[in-house]
Amino acid sequence: MTLQYAVDGKTQEIRLIIDPPIEVYDEVKPRLIAMREEALEGIGMVRASPPISKNVTYHGYSASQSRVDNSTGATVRAAVGGAPMIKAIWIFVGVVHAAEAVYMAALCKRHKTGVPLGSLWTISVLAFGFPFWMEFRRIVQRERIASIKWLLRRRMDILETAAGDLNATRYLTYAAFTILVCDHISTLPDEIFLIWPAKVDIALVMPYLHALTFAFAIIVRSHQVIVVTTRVYALWGAQRHWFILLAGLWLAHMVADLVVVIKNILQQFPNLGHEPIFNVCRASVQGSWVVWLNGILFNAFMIFLLIWAWLSTPRNAQTPLMALIVRDGCVYFVAIFSAMLFNLLIWRYGRPTQAVLPFFAVWSTTTMAISRLLLSMKDVQGPGDWGQQVKIVIPDLELATIPDRGPVSVVSRFSEDDDSSEMFATHKVRNTVAPKMSHVGRYDE
Repeated sequence: MTLQYAVDGKTQEIRLIIDPPIEVYDEVKPRLIAMREEALEGIGMVRASPPISKNVTYHGYSASQSRVDNSTGATVRAAVGGAPMIKAIWIFVGVVHAAEAVYMAALCKRHKTGVPLGSLWTISVLAFGFPFWMEFRRIVQRERIASIKWLLRRRMDILETAAGDLNATRYLTYAAFTILVCDHISTLPDEIFLIWPAKVDIALVMPYLHALTFAFAIIVRSHQVIVVTTRVYALWGAQRHWFILLAGLWLAHMVADLVVVIKNILQQFPNLGHEPIFNVCRASVQGSWVVWLNGILFNAFMIFLLIWAWLSTPRNAQTPLMALIVRDGCVYFVAIFSAMLFNLLIWRYGRPTQAVLPFFAVWSTTTMAISRLLLSMKDVQGPGDWGQQVKIVIPDLELATIPDRGPVSVVSRFSEDDDSSEMFATHKVRNTVAPKMSHVGRYDE
């Protein structure tokens, strides 16, 4: 039998000689199980506990009966030649028992019984011979069979758990795909009106790459980051210094992401394989959760920049802050961040059989969030300026004729909902009146 195994990414072979040869098919399974258990015992991975019992059998004790003339022992001694022959027999027995004691000590060392218990077994064999090492081997065989049964039960439990996780992954994938199709159908009219007539740019192409080129996930991994970054850039007024900052952050993020992904693939490549029971690819995700950490940190920083923009840009009193947050697509930013965080938590704390559980659900959630993020600008823009920054329009103030040069009450268009004591201020005609503003949020369109 020729076996192949991988050590540090290098494939090696070893040839096992089956001796005696297997003559019938029924001998295959018992022989393989015995070989496997011996291999596990050799590398210290067997669960079987060492023998902890010792029995003094009658077979070993009967040879030491007292010397009585009418006893059976006296008759046997006389028949074999008397005391000289008995002395020679005892010398032979002592030599044989000593050899058996050495063999027993080797068995105790092999099965890791420990010094106290191993010494007891060795002394027993030295005194009484083969009955004790035969009993020791029976105990080892019994524990070995119990270990095999425990291992089979454990594997059955693992298979049941894996089957449950596989079904959960399948159902979640079906649900995510159904929701994605329904969302695409429901937003298709808006997409036809706003996106199809628009000028083609990178923000327009990326959602379609996300939905249509899923097989090239590593190549188009940056599409979500590009859409989020361009949206933040637009909400900050498309200024040059913000372009330099966001472009530098995006480039650093992509370089770090590429390094982490390639390093993880090289580390996990030897663990890739095929699971014939479920007909799926098999790989270990232990330590792979760091792949998602870079994207989570980048999206968290983008959300921080959005919050900063909302709190630092002035707005009028009639525009609630929450309305601005929803209008600028904060819900979709949070959805993308939550999906990536869910994937990280599953890979970090979940079972290995749950590695694929969030994969398609996260992809579907990210696709819907990016699509709706782009369509969320429909209330403030048309297809002609799709993808550009939100334009702020402040209506003109309506002026009236001043009948005389007395005190005049001036009302700001930006403070109609404020308290009357704060709304109205009496000034002289030549005084300059500054409209009352709120520096939390944005101007209302």
